[in-house]
Amino acid sequence: MHPRHRRLAVINLIGGPAVLASYAHGIATHEDPGRLWGSVPEAVQGLYTANMFFAAAGYLVFTWVLWRHVDPARARTLGGREFGWFTRCYALLLTCSTLWMPLSLYALDDATPGVAAALWYVIWVDLGLVAAGSLGVLAGLARLEPRPRGCGLALAGAAFFCLQTVVLDFLIWPWFFAP
Repeated sequence: MHPRHRRLAVINLIGGPAVLASYAHGIATHEDPGRLWGSVPEAVQGLYTANMFFAAAGYLVFTWVLWRHVDPARARTLGGREFGWFTRCYALLLTCSTLWMPLSLYALDDATPGVAAALWYVIWVDLGLVAAGSLGVLAGLARLEPRPRGCGLALAGAAFFCLQTVVLDFLIWPWFFAP
């Protein structure tokens, strides 16, 4: 296995479970995790829930394509950037995704009003970094040379992932969340 593929695998094997564990812990230990929705309308909550499955499937698809069908030694994207571009984007989006729920629950339950208001901005920046990492993967895939097998599916998967992380999580959710 190419060392850059190994790095991508390690980032996912550590970061993926960390994200899932932070979500599971937050839901399991919080008496009312539904408060995380804030005032997001129920109809929009359904869109979130439905797209989460497409976003997760998309993540698996574009990760598989990068891991199995891209030669890191030859791959170039976005003006000559090497395969490491993708590993940095993954590290950013997984690290910040892991922080979202603990920060949000702390803002809801334990923070004083002034701290909670400041945390809203921290959470928004955190989600912005997730969005940046997601857009970095999408842009990197769109400009990837040579084109790997499955690149169209990877782009579609990254688009669903960006719908979740950029539009729903970064642009819409914060305006309905008031700690």
